[in-house]
Amino acid sequence: MKSVLMFLLFASFATQAAESPKVSIETAKIESVDNSLNYPVQIRSFVDAQIKADADLIVMKHLVRLGQRVEKGDPILELRHPDLNTSYKNRVFRAPMPGVVAGIHAPVGNSVTNGTLLVSINDPKKVYGQVEIPVADFKKMKIGLPAKLKFDQFGVNGIEATVAGIGAMVDSKLGTVPIELNLSESVLPGSIGMASISLKKEDMILVDEKVLYFSGDDVFLAVIEAESVKKKKIELGRRFKNRIEIKTGVAEGEIFVSDSPKFLRDGQKVQIVKKDGKSVDKTL
Repeated sequence: MKSVLMFLLFASFATQAAESPKVSIETAKIESVDNSLNYPVQIRSFVDAQIKADADLIVMKHLVRLGQRVEKGDPILELRHPDLNTSYKNRVFRAPMPGVVAGIHAPVGNSVTNGTLLVSINDPKKVYGQVEIPVADFKKMKIGLPAKLKFDQFGVNGIEATVAGIGAMVDSKLGTVPIELNLSESVLPGSIGMASISLKKEDMILVDEKVLYFSGDDVFLAVIEAESVKKKKIELGRRFKNRIEIKTGVAEGEIFVSDSPKFLRDGQKVQIVKKDGKSVDKTL
């Protein structure tokens, strides 16, 4: 008889242990989140001159070199009329503004036609970022909003910028509005990267999506309440990478289950372990 009682007692403890899964817990905390929008950005120069041929000509001589700084009126190319039987003098094309020779597009000896691009002039120290935003985001933009730029091809990340100009018309083909960004440091014109424009910081509770329980259209979070698991219905908000906002249903300071080896039931007792896996000498 004594052996039977000991067996039943042992079986009872074994059943309780089996029904008390080891779980990890976390405290719901309010975090300050940077609400931002991300767009492709292209770096452009405030100085942007495209010198083109105004007739059919032959390139005779380059009077400047790539990267050379020029002033307005400096000679940059010498060309002549293609008809050798005429007495036209060679023509000299001059810089229309001060800047740096960014590109020479017509080799010496080449024939060019009216409209052919000959030389590009810009200023790599006077640049801005151009972003095309969807019309839906237009009302969110304000002068002075901070932004951060990254350029993977250069391994550059975190360049500070601010919104300096907002377009007043929609591109009918793209459905976008142009935005100009002032940069804290120079980036080579023509570079393409990503701009993250910060709208405002917001306070919210964020959790990993893996801790949520779904039942139909309803979403629940398993919290520890009255010494047992209590699944509380919650309302979700926006997603931030692998985390999601809890708008209502859980308050700051509440304890919730962040990791469990099995499905948890309402009222179920659990054994809490630390994040490093060390058991706590307490069973709720």
